[in-house]
Amino acid sequence: MQIFDDFETDGNLIKSDERYDIHDNTLLSDLTVSRTALHPGHSTGGHHHDDQGEIYIFTQGEGEIELGSISGDRQMFPVKSGTIVYVEPLEYHKVHNSTGTTDLVFISIFNKRTHNTGSALSSKSENLVDV
Repeated sequence: MQIFDDFETDGNLIKSDERYDIHDNTLLSDLTVSRTALHPGHSTGGHHHDDQGEIYIFTQGEGEIELGSISGDRQMFPVKSGTIVYVEPLEYHKVHNSTGTTDLVFISIFNKRTHNTGSALSSKSENLVDV
C-alpha cells in the first residue's frame, strides 16, 4: 500500500505553459496519476488512446469535456468539482476551461505501461458521473 498526502509534493512537474500545469506522480508501479490545472480560456490537446481507458476526476472549477470520434461526431459535457468521467479506449477527449475564471483542476489516472495514442476512434459518451 502507498498513501500520498500532498499530490504536488509527490508528483513531478512535467509541463507548464500558458495553457496548463501538469504534475505526474509516477511512484506507483503500473499507474500514472496526473494532476492538471487548466487555466481559464484554455483547452487540453484533444487525443485518444488505442489500448486503454482513462479516468478523469474533476476537483476544482467548472468547464467542459469534449467526447466522441476523430471524424467529428463529438459532444460537449459540463464538468465541475466532483464530476468523474471514464474515457473508453479509442474515444477522443479534450477538456475546455472556457466557462470559468479560475483554474479547472482534474486528476487523470492511466496505465503508464500502455499509454499510447493512435488514430482510429469510436464514439461512446455515456461516461459522466457526479459525486
